[in-house]
Amino acid sequence: MPEITMLIIADLHHSDTSVSGQIIGPREDGQYGLGGTPDRPLHYRWWTRAVASLTEAALQAESDGVDVMVQMGDWLDRGLSTDGGAAATTIHGEMITAIENFTGDRMNVVGNHQQAVVSFPTQWNGDWTKYDTVAFSANHVTRANPYPNGTTPYAYTFETAGFRCVVLNYETEMSAGQKTWLSGTALNTSLPVLVFGHNNCYSNTAPSTSFSAYNNWEDVSDILEAAGNVQVVFGAHQHTPPTVGGNFYRVNDILYCDLECPVVGPTDGSEPDEEDNVFYEVAIKADAIMGANQMMSDVQITGFRRGINRVDAYLVA
Repeated sequence: MPEITMLIIADLHHSDTSVSGQIIGPREDGQYGLGGTPDRPLHYRWWTRAVASLTEAALQAESDGVDVMVQMGDWLDRGLSTDGGAAATTIHGEMITAIENFTGDRMNVVGNHQQAVVSFPTQWNGDWTKYDTVAFSANHVTRANPYPNGTTPYAYTFETAGFRCVVLNYETEMSAGQKTWLSGTALNTSLPVLVFGHNNCYSNTAPSTSFSAYNNWEDVSDILEAAGNVQVVFGAHQHTPPTVGGNFYRVNDILYCDLECPVVGPTDGSEPDEEDNVFYEVAIKADAIMGANQMMSDVQITGFRRGINRVDAYLVA
């Protein structure tokens, strides 16, 4: 049966701005910080931690010899077009140097900041594919089934270690086009499937009320369940404070793993240190056939720093 090991890190948000420790979410005075809405938890984003967090994760991945290292979107944050691109070139270089501590295959998920012009040097014109090529071309997995087209593959699939991996495009609400691609192309395989997206594909809140999930997440999860071959779905974008942690659900034989942001600091506003970093190694083995077209994977999740070890959706003491 297929087996794969991955190291996954989410939402690094590196930036050239001098403002770090930016408050996000509701404040005590009833106002909202940068990107704040009533449904976002209060947190502080310390992009000064991004390079150290990524370096530690890449060195761990290299030491453990994982198959693939996964960056779950929002590799960069904002403030990168103010000087025509010089600062962006510098911080890209810092992040590339960090991730190159891992010499194996790596893959990049598109986050909302990779679709915003403010997150790119002026000369890139907000085209995330240029950022993606610069950061990941040396070891990026080979894309197939690109969506929406071959020149701008916001979403794609690749196959490794006996699994098909489906990488989704960030959208506030998954479009009809991406849903058709997902059900008709991406999931059309006899292989066990792993799904990666910056948005979460399942939520314990009503549709359109969860900040981190697709607004139409029920439609998305229905597609994933109907395919009968989806094993694990990874999401990010939620930025929960260190005391909250990520969300892990097993729903209708699919394990949903919504991962934490490693540069979020304590809720008292103090600067985080290396113990506040968080990333995961995931070992997946598709070892049980549950009917004609239904597979169940054994999933072992090892958390580093404030990450918590899990077997499937259950905590491990």
